[in-house]
Amino acid sequence: MKRWFELGLLLFFLTGLMGCSSNPFKPSTVTFTALEFQRALAKKFPVRKQYFGLVELVISHPEVSMRPEIKHIAMQFDADMAAFGAKQLFKSKLNITTSLAYNADTKSIVLKEPHLDSIDVEGMRSDRIQDLNQMAAILIRETLEGAAIYTFNPDDMHFIGMKLEPESIEITPQGVVVHIAK
Repeated sequence: MKRWFELGLLLFFLTGLMGCSSNPFKPSTVTFTALEFQRALAKKFPVRKQYFGLVELVISHPEVSMRPEIKHIAMQFDADMAAFGAKQLFKSKLNITTSLAYNADTKSIVLKEPHLDSIDVEGMRSDRIQDLNQMAAILIRETLEGAAIYTFNPDDMHFIGMKLEPESIEITPQGVVVHIAK
């Protein structure tokens, strides 16, 4: 009987701790390595887009690297382009940097302010690359701004009966660190 009383008292104490805002059992961060982040991102590709009938772009095979010094991630994609009505398909590499944000409505990590750093196109004249670069920059912004690259499932948002809510996102050399609100 004494053992049941002690167990009940322990459960009561633990339940009280779970209700506290500074619960010692609640994780303070969730970390995704660059490889885990890349795998989650790869599930969203390939993406096919057209821009005013002038450029058709297929983006695939993302490669991710962390850029903590500028609080961004860098992504390189393979891109196949048909431009300016040409039948020829141009192979290229797109280099993009972006910050990340948490969208509470969709429970997702999303791209924020993606920026086209460079585009390398095999077999295209340099004057065409300049025109294409401007259009591709707009297309990248329109396509990737707010794009969910990781969506938390309901199980991710609970830990031993506690609701977890991401508060901020940090880019580190090791990966993406999601800070949990206390």
